[in-house]
Amino acid sequence: EAVRTGTAPGVEETRPGPEQLRAFILGMSDIARWSAQEVLDAVDLSGRRHLLDLGAGPATYAITFLRAHPRMRATVFDRPEVIAIAREEVARADLDDRVSFIGGDMTADAYGTGYDLVLLSNIIHAFGPSVNRAVLRRCREALEPGGLLIIKDFLVEDDRSGPPFGLMFALNMLVGTEAGDTYSRAQIEEWTREAGFVDGRALDLTPQSRLWIVRKP
Repeated sequence: EAVRTGTAPGVEETRPGPEQLRAFILGMSDIARWSAQEVLDAVDLSGRRHLLDLGAGPATYAITFLRAHPRMRATVFDRPEVIAIAREEVARADLDDRVSFIGGDMTADAYGTGYDLVLLSNIIHAFGPSVNRAVLRRCREALEPGGLLIIKDFLVEDDRSGPPFGLMFALNMLVGTEAGDTYSRAQIEEWTREAGFVDGRALDLTPQSRLWIVRKP
């Protein structure tokens, strides 16, 4: 029905119970261990002092980054029920003294300030363009001058000719969310430029996953 009409089929969205949520979040951790290291291999983060891991899930990226950079600290932001799981993962990694936590809604609540690195990993596909624009403006406000924003997602070609996985994932988001989609590099570039970021550059991590990196002047 979604393919035929180009719109979501109107399936009623239900929130997962505690056990389902835990299984989903910890499943993301298993996947993220690989991709977090790929980001570290692709981007020089030496000298970065304070990471905001926005929509952090189980804090796998924050944990991986902090292990690689002993002078870095991190703030993990996600919904309160997810933060409870992230706290357990951070404690298991013995990084409690270098991580702080904010429970909230990234579309409405404050992120804090003083960061020189913000990571948005596999977040923008959950939202429509207007929400993503607002989130990127909030990221800019949270960053110090010179700070980096790293967006990691299933970015597709500007003409939407591929990659196949990213295009199929767009259908997955159409079926499962109110306004989610996958986006092109050109769209992300436009949004970050509107938000006041400069020096945009793209990096391919895998055939499916790409980075868009910008700086706050």
